[in-house]
Order: sequence, then C-alpha cells, then structure tokens
Amino acid sequence: MELKDYQIKVLDYLESYLSELKTQKDEKQEYFEFQQHKGNKAAVPPEKSDYCQLAWQSLKAKMAVYRANYTVRNDGMARNIPNICFKVPTGGGKTLLATAAIQRINQDYFKRNNGFVLWIVPSDTIYSQTSKQLRNKEHPYRQMLDRASGGRTLILEKNDSFSAQDVKDNLCIMLLMLQASNRQNKNTLKMFKDSGRFESFFPQLDDYNANNRLHSAVPNLDPADLLEGGHNVISGISIKHSLGNVLRLLRPIAIFDEGHRGASKLAQETINSFNASFIVELSATPKDHSNVLVNVGGQELKKEQMIKLPINVTSYGEANWQHTLNQAHAKTIELNKLTAKYQADEGRYIRPIMVIKAEPRRQGSTYDHVGAIKSYLIKNLNVLEAEIRIKLSEKNELRDDDLFDKLCPVRYIITKDALKEGWDCSFAYVLAILSNSRSETALTQFIGRVLRQPHALETSIPALNQCYVFCDNADVNSAANGIKKGLEEEGMGDVSDQVVTGGDGATGKEKATLQRLKKFQGTKIFLPSLNVIRDGKPAKFDYYADILGDIQWETYCFEKLDNIALEDKEELDYQNQTVDLKNEKIGHFDIFTGEKQTEHISNEVSITLMVSQLMEKVPNAWQAYRIIEHVLSDLRTKGVSEAKLARNSVFIVEEIKKDCFRWMLEQSEVIFRGKLDDGIIFLHLLAEPLLTLNWQMAETVEVQRNSNETAVTLEKSMFQPQYLSNYNKLEESVAYAINNKDVVEWWHRLAVKGTEYSIQGWKREKIYPDFLVKLEADKEGVERLYFVESKGEYLEGNKDTSYKQELFNTINATLMGDIKPKGEVELINGKEKMSFHMVFENEWQNELNKLLVVSN
Repeated sequence: MELKDYQIKVLDYLESYLSELKTQKDEKQEYFEFQQHKGNKAAVPPEKSDYCQLAWQSLKAKMAVYRANYTVRNDGMARNIPNICFKVPTGGGKTLLATAAIQRINQDYFKRNNGFVLWIVPSDTIYSQTSKQLRNKEHPYRQMLDRASGGRTLILEKNDSFSAQDVKDNLCIMLLMLQASNRQNKNTLKMFKDSGRFESFFPQLDDYNANNRLHSAVPNLDPADLLEGGHNVISGISIKHSLGNVLRLLRPIAIFDEGHRGASKLAQETINSFNASFIVELSATPKDHSNVLVNVGGQELKKEQMIKLPINVTSYGEANWQHTLNQAHAKTIELNKLTAKYQADEGRYIRPIMVIKAEPRRQGSTYDHVGAIKSYLIKNLNVLEAEIRIKLSEKNELRDDDLFDKLCPVRYIITKDALKEGWDCSFAYVLAILSNSRSETALTQFIGRVLRQPHALETSIPALNQCYVFCDNADVNSAANGIKKGLEEEGMGDVSDQVVTGGDGATGKEKATLQRLKKFQGTKIFLPSLNVIRDGKPAKFDYYADILGDIQWETYCFEKLDNIALEDKEELDYQNQTVDLKNEKIGHFDIFTGEKQTEHISNEVSITLMVSQLMEKVPNAWQAYRIIEHVLSDLRTKGVSEAKLARNSVFIVEEIKKDCFRWMLEQSEVIFRGKLDDGIIFLHLLAEPLLTLNWQMAETVEVQRNSNETAVTLEKSMFQPQYLSNYNKLEESVAYAINNKDVVEWWHRLAVKGTEYSIQGWKREKIYPDFLVKLEADKEGVERLYFVESKGEYLEGNKDTSYKQELFNTINATLMGDIKPKGEVELINGKEKMSFHMVFENEWQNELNKLLVVSN
C-alpha cells in the first residue's frame, strides 16, 4: 500500500525520535559502564535513567514536536518506557501507521525481527475489524507485518496458547480488549489467573530455586498462592503461570488504538505493569498526558483525498422521522444513479450506503423503532429486504458481509449505538438521524462513519466527493453544532467549518459559486501541464512510470561496508540471581548473584527475511536479493562470522536501506533533469487532438463561505466575488498586493488541492501553487504567467521548501531554454511566458515588487 504524504511525515518523525532515543540510551549505557568500572554500585542503569526525556528534548530542538513537555511512564520495575502518540484523525489510516511503526521500532530500535506486540483496542467493533485485517494475508496491513517478520507473523488472542519458541521464531501480535487488560479485580480476570498453557515460559512449579531466581530478576511477577495447591512457603515461591506474567517477561511493544480511551489511572498502570518496552498511542483526540510526537489535521486528509467534504446537512425541525427518511432515501437513490454512470464511464465501483440511526428503546416501551424503519423502507420506499442490514449490540447482521464486494447487495444499515465508534466503510455516504431526542449528540458520535472517501481517490463527480446528513426533530443550528463537535472529536477541528446546511435554516458554511469575469466568460483558457513522451506519444506525467520505473537498480552497489560497525559479540551474556531465605525467617529473603554466563547465538542468516525488509526501499525482489547477497559475501570475505552476521542482520539491512533511499533520490533527480533536457518530459501547450493533456481553467469555481460573510470585490480576480474566509493572513495580504498592481491583467487563487493546477518533479509529492498571475503584454506582445507559492517564515529552509524552490528553478530554466518535446508533437505557439516563484512571509512584498513589472 502506498503511503500518503502525511503518513510519511508521521513515520519520519518516528524515525527521528528512535534515532535520538538510541543515541541518548547509548550515552547512558557508556556512563553506567564507566561508573561500574570505578566501583560505583549506586550507578543508575540506562533503562532507569532519563534517556527518554532527553531524547524528546533533543528532538524538540531539531523538529517541531507537537507537545513540548514529555510525560514519563515507568514499568513495573521502575524502568523508563519510551512512549509516544500519533495524533491522527478518523479516516487517517491509524492501523496502517501502527503496523509501519511496529516494523520501524522492532528493526530500527530493537534490531530484531521477532518479538511480541500487545495491540490494545477499546471496543468489539474495532477488535473484530482489526483482527480480520491482520489475519488476512492479502491485506496491506498484514503484508507490512509480514515484511517486518519475513513472513513469520503470528496473530493471537488472549485465550490462545503459544510457547516461548513461538515468540523466538515469530513476530507475535496479540489483540486485546482494553477491558480485559484493566486489572480492577485481578482474581476474576482470566489473563491474571494461573493457566496450564504457558509452561515453556516458567520453571517447574516445584523448582523453587529457579522460581526464586526468576522472581528476583523480574520482581513484579505474580507469585502463585503459597497457601494453595501444595506450594511450600518455607522452600520458596512459585511463579503463577498466567498470561499477565508472560507479558511481563516478554516486555511487549504496546500499540494502543484510540489511546485516549485508556487515559484512566487504572488502564495506564495496568499497561505499565506489563513491562512494556515501548508504547505507541494512536488517537484523534489525545489526552494531556500523551506525548504527541506529530499532529495530522483534517486538511491533510482532504489534500490526500482521504475524506469527503463538505458535509451537507439537512434538518427538519418539525417533520416526523418518515419524512426525513424519505429525503435521505431520495438522496441515496440519486447518488446510486451517479455511481452507476461513474462506473460506466471510468470503471470504478462505488455503492452508496445509508446509515440510519434509530431511537433507542425506552425502558418499559414495546415500540421497536428499528423494526418500524425496516418495514417503512420495504413497504413505502420499495427497498429490497436483501439490501437492509441491522447492526445492534445484540444483533449483528453485518458479520459476514464484505461491503466492498460488487456482489454485496447492502445499501441500508439500521443501528442504534453499535456503529458510533470504530466502524469504517467508505461507501457510507448518507447519515439519517431519526431520533426523537438528542440529535446533536447523535451527530457528534456518528459523523465519522460517513467521512471516508472511497478508494481514497476523489471522483470526477463533485457530489460523490461529499457526504450528506439528514436529521429530524432538530433545528439546523443544533445539527451543525453537533457535526462540528463531532469533527473536533474525530481530530478534524481544522475542517469543522466545512459544514453546508439546508432545511429549516442556515449556519456555519454555505456553498458559493464564483463566476469568471464577464470579458473572459466562455473563453477557453488552457495552460501547459507536465507531460511526457511515452512510447512515442504524449501522455500525462506519471512519477512511478516515468521516474521510479526507469531507475536501474542493477547498477546500485552498497559501498559503505567500511562505515558499518558491527557488534563483535557472538555470544549473549546473562547472569542468574538466587533468592533464599534470610536467617530462616519466613517471608524474608536474601538475593545472591551468581557469575556471568554466556549463551551462543544462532548462526543462521535468513536471506529471505533480509530481502523482505529491504523491499521497503527496493521494489524489485531480485535486485533486493542481489544487494543483500553481495553485501553478505563482502562481509564474509572480510572474515565476519555467520554468528556475527546473524546478530547484526537487522542493522545491516537498515544501513543498506538508508543508502538505497539516498541513491534512489539522486537517481530520480538525474532521470527527471535528463528527461527535461531531452524534451521527454515537457511543459508546453498541446494542440488538438491533445488538448485534454493541458490544464483547462473551469468556467465556475465552487467555494465555501461563512453563512453571514460579506463578499469582497477584488476586481482583477478571474473569479468573482471573493470570500476572505478562504485565505489565511499571508495569502490575503498577497492577494490584495497582486490585485493592486497596475501590470496585472488578472489573477486566480488556486484554492482546491487535487483539482487545480499542480506541478511534480523527482519526488512523489505534488506541488499546488497558491496563485496564478497574468500580466499585461509588454511592448513586444509577450504575456507573462506567474505561479506564486506563498510560505510562512517558519517554513523557510526546511527540506520540503528547499525541494520546491529547487524544482521551481529547474522548471524555470527549462522554460527559458524553450526545449521542445521530443518527436513530432503539434504545439500551440503563443507569446505567453510561464514561470514558478516562491515568496516568503518576511520578504514577500519586496519579491512581488521585483516580479510584477513589465519587461522593457
């Protein structure tokens, strides 16, 4: 699965934190060993030091970490637990980010491919959905885990049996309900009870010396009840064979989905007591204690076409639920007709679904609102019974349905509260709230269910890029407020103004259609897009086909062997401790430390696993194998043993991946620049019959405005009128300055990402300039067109901005050279000159004054 830009950003932040974490921990380890060498028995071990806080502070000095202050969490043995949070809205792919985070934490930080992950979820719906996705070997989430483990992934539930060998051989992912892990009454919870399923993790119950040593090494293990089961309290203790104790021994990575649900002191203490080695929370609305590493907003999801916006709300304050259902049904039918046409024209399948929120049954009442809705749909609206499903806590008709299957008939889902959290289906377009009370609350809870965009790709039909809400017995202001609150709770407060209302009144946002200036109405305006000569014919530029597809991986060779410092150990040191009675007094123990011993490491090097991990950067399996084999062969030639290779295999792959990525970017830039120079990639206006490969300016533009907003007249704007709510402060200033320049003939705010003009280069990300400015013709009749991107001062100098500047300069140099497309391509030869420019907040006025002048 291709990662979105914001997902890449999240993982970049994670990798940076892991790097800082490792640096700080290594320094603490060196200091600890130095103190021990000096005989300082009170030296603090690195895991009990402040290395996590120092890593956070160090990262904060280099990057814009979302939460400034770091909250410390300690495990059941007072060790510092690295704990972070990704603030990602509903629909942002939190599960995908979790699987990607597991891979990076396990490989980059812990340098291993196996291990144990505790994946905690807050509800049955999320549990079932996550379990289904992770067990399906064809699903991208499972494939990412398999890549991390080399195909050795084991999905477990809390009642499953597994052995120590299973954990050694596999990457084990245990799904756990939050309620099951809360140790409010440990004697009643199965996971804290003695079990016959985990003998391989513990000494024999009657081997008290071994049990004493284990309990000394891990003091927060629960002992068995010494007064029951024949245990001899005088001889020593026995460790309880419980799942809870197994987790304390394994020190799992903890993934906490909807982390804000585990904010209670009890939930946090329980997870800490499992001796978690790393905690990752994923939440749209994290609590104050969460160490939010990075924040993703709703605007970023909209930019990546992940969500449907705007939200169109129709509310009937006096109507009964039947009338509201009629209107919602009519909208569903309308959308289904549009998707049928869309499939016929473009081949993509979408089946719009209506989610219907019924009134909960009141205590003592026999009225069945769910049944009444189903009956009304069938008898009055001619809906087929096969198209209806009921999803209640006590009745789940959705269990076996694949809603994305073309043969699935489901178009209507009736629920009460069972879908208010965790259920996701991007085919859900229409939400009908048919409650007689608390409509605002219902909207707050349910709005997230209809936000996802099918296939994470906007359609060519605007109505299919939006979602629709109908509610009865509520005024439109309450409905809009409920939706805005719901968006905030889904982590999308930055798009909470994208609410378009209708019905009994209006508030929030409204649609507004902007018209072209009169003198340009009906005029076809084309601009050149970035195109490519492929197979001898012009085609739309495709980054994957035209750049990545031309990278010659067979020429790559890893040449940094001398810079790799492998760990020398081919054996692992360990030390036993013995716990014995003190002065023969019951319950009082002394700890005796034995001599250090060693254990040989397996010398099996898994090339298959290393290749699987390298394919995250190298898309060709054969080339990944060649690279790994070549590096291993060179290391063996240098005398590195098999055991040493096996111990360092994860580290070796990570070093290759870093170098591969650097090399790939270099090659991508070389390919892009070379194709530009050769006229294979070009930016020229194409004539018939290739006009569709150009960008064409629309006749009208739809925007959102505040319901009581006064329009402003910027007389040189191509589209009239303008609404300042669509501009930030810098953009507003730039727009007024452009409009006031005598040399400007017209300008256009390129406001809609994904549909307006964009440019792309040797990186995957597309660039969407803010403004298009057309100058008056100069004395020679040359007309200049400028694309202007405005940037806040705080963004100047960062990697993203630097890349955009370099790409603009590269494109401009090519345009000045007037390189023609390779081959026989008919162009429209006009006198327009086009270029791309960036202005920064601290000097934008000066830059515009230099730019917006007529050439002599």
